[in-house]
Amino acid sequence: MKKTNDYSLFGMIGSNREVDQKHVNKLKAAIKKNNLLALNPIVVDKYKRIIDGQHRLEAAKQLGIEVYYIQGNDLKKQDIADLNSVKKNWSMMDYVNYYTVEKAPGFNVLSKFLNDHPEINVSSAVKMISMDGHSNSKGVRDGKIDVRNIEHAYRVARFLKWLRNYYDYAYNSSVMDIISTLFEKEGFDEEYFKSKILDQPRSLTKCINRHQYKEMFLEVYNYKLSKNRLDIK
Repeated sequence: MKKTNDYSLFGMIGSNREVDQKHVNKLKAAIKKNNLLALNPIVVDKYKRIIDGQHRLEAAKQLGIEVYYIQGNDLKKQDIADLNSVKKNWSMMDYVNYYTVEKAPGFNVLSKFLNDHPEINVSSAVKMISMDGHSNSKGVRDGKIDVRNIEHAYRVARFLKWLRNYYDYAYNSSVMDIISTLFEKEGFDEEYFKSKILDQPRSLTKCINRHQYKEMFLEVYNYKLSKNRLDIK
């Protein structure tokens, strides 16, 4: 392990997270209370590009104190994601941004969808765009996603945007899950569903779990239907 006050020695990799000043401020406060940087050095590759620890470096720089670092000649960009997966300090969006920059298959599609619909969280978006309708958080962390159902995701997103005009909880995760499932159901009629919502907007209330949301939306859709009633799991 080495230490230095020459912060210019270090470089960034494009797929690193952007520095979060709020996080830097928290680190600075912790360091002022008890400087443990020697026990938690930054990790750099053979070119001194930061693999892990850019926020610790920035905190040390702003405080004007020595930064400790470990240099690994065999480290590569993929290790950024791997290290943070173990440490659990990256959000799902951090992984999406990382793999988008690294041009991992499908992540440009996911990023565009999230950019087009910022109200939709990453987990719900991954469910919508995948053929099996599952939120594969491990796949996102590993840089592997299924985007074959992207057209479905955009249809659901357009409906949610419309629904938000009449229902404050349209972007609740359970609501998005139910709506996405309904759109996949054979016999589902989007325009008919809209008309039923407009006919009985007061039937839409805040619920406490997925089961209640499912029952509520099915009741709205199936109201006064004697046949072709929908049901979902």
